[in-house]
Amino acid sequence: MIRHRTAGNVLAPLLVAALLAACSHTNPSSLPPGPQLLQQSGQAMADVTSAHVELTFDGFLSSLISSAQGDVTSDGKANGSFVLGGTEFPFRLLKGTFYLKPPTGAWVSSPPPYDPAALLDKTNGLPSLLTKATGGQTQTTESAGGVDAYRVTASIPTELIKGLTDLAAGQDTLKATVWIATSDNRLVKFRIPYRAKDATEDTVLTGTITHFGVQVSVTPPV
Repeated sequence: MIRHRTAGNVLAPLLVAALLAACSHTNPSSLPPGPQLLQQSGQAMADVTSAHVELTFDGFLSSLISSAQGDVTSDGKANGSFVLGGTEFPFRLLKGTFYLKPPTGAWVSSPPPYDPAALLDKTNGLPSLLTKATGGQTQTTESAGGVDAYRVTASIPTELIKGLTDLAAGQDTLKATVWIATSDNRLVKFRIPYRAKDATEDTVLTGTITHFGVQVSVTPPV
């Protein structure tokens, strides 16, 4: 016998699902204010002496440098690699000297084209970016790389991005999304869209920060 399902039979599971979704959604009004979280995160990041950082570039600049990763310290040491034109280049940074390993041949040294340790700099790095951010709005809580975090949107100063590339005119601030750990206020992820000079489309810089306090040992290549 074919059993016909009534409207109630069909709607009941849908209503249950809707109620569960509503209960799992974080009410923004119950979350800490965005400006408060940004200030607290800036202060927490100012105390970070080392961490592992991963950066990805999607959009205009991705055809040049698509990603970078490494262990960095606040006192100017770094050990990692970046991908340029599809090729990975290991690098080291020590006492203001940038060491690069080309695909063939020996290591070469030069002044750093960009100082990755500047990310932890209190004046122009992530701590300053957070404390100078304006218009912060806490959107929700969610997992960022396995860490419970507040997702906050804000307008940020451009110093950090200007250290990577020249910006197109008219970008006095940038719209960013940051993820701040609920446990210790450290920044664990950020997403910053921007338009590089002469670019025809935006680049989106996404960064993740892990392994706070990691031991970073850097020696000049032999």
